[in-house]
Amino acid sequence: MHKGMGIVALAVVLAAALPAGAINIPSPTPHAAELDVYEVYNNLYGTVFGSNVELDVQRVVDLQTFLLPLGSDLYVEAQARYATVVSEFGYYTPVGAPAVYNALFSVTGVGNVSGAGFDGVISTTDPFAFYMDPAGTALWYSEQGLNPLGEDHMVAYSVAGDPNVLLLAWEDVPLPARQSSIAPLNGGPAPDGDYNDLIVELRLREIVPEPASILLFGMGIAGMGAVRIRRFFA
Repeated sequence: MHKGMGIVALAVVLAAALPAGAINIPSPTPHAAELDVYEVYNNLYGTVFGSNVELDVQRVVDLQTFLLPLGSDLYVEAQARYATVVSEFGYYTPVGAPAVYNALFSVTGVGNVSGAGFDGVISTTDPFAFYMDPAGTALWYSEQGLNPLGEDHMVAYSVAGDPNVLLLAWEDVPLPARQSSIAPLNGGPAPDGDYNDLIVELRLREIVPEPASILLFGMGIAGMGAVRIRRFFA
């Protein structure tokens, strides 16, 4: 991985190549027992944002697809879930025309689920994007144009001081502006646009070979050198 090239820098490069879409700031949650996106963010990273509007300064706009640098992988972990249905979360390829779906986890806990084992690792060298599959409703994509109503159901935030981390916040039902269109897609909860149905952290990691792998690799090089030396002096 190129030194200093974190996931946020890559996200900006990728976002710049995408057409601009609607910018949705998550609405305050109408549910008293739930945390807003900015509150989850504050709890994770020790910040003091006072609203989702204030948090928007950390927004990575129009991030929809991803590509990992060589020599790295992506650790994905659910941090919070405030939803009435269990959502499967994963990634798909190819971008633009999903054909292969790779499930990472299905979050069954509610509230703070950090460290609860809802995690996975992505190591593909192909471009990819994310999906969320709430049981019994529409399948939602990080690529806005693939969503049934063309809505943006994922918002992404950078983390100050750590270019290798992104936080993704997801909405699992059609947005309030499309209430007249939701009947065919969802017979469950009313739309609220709070994007706290599933909140996932992405952490870019540099792959370091295991000591045993380094030793074997070194032995292989040494063996090649010995063969060449013997041939040279034969």
